[in-house]
Amino acid sequence: MSEILSPAELKDLTGYVRAVEQRRVLNEQGIPFKEVGTRTVVLSRHVVAWVEGRAIARHAEPNFAAVR
Repeated sequence: MSEILSPAELKDLTGYVRAVEQRRVLNEQGIPFKEVGTRTVVLSRHVVAWVEGRAIARHAEPNFAAVR
């Protein structure tokens, strides 16, 4: 498995070929992804974290509370 899931790996993970269905499954399972045109991009480390039951940070945001 490379850093980004291949289309075949994404199909194996979600059970679907169509991006809209893949994205629905990924959203339901809480696995972060990016939409790049018609492609769905998923990092393998997010899948590993999901399988292991670890929390997956969707994205990092600045801590504005720390700014004065």
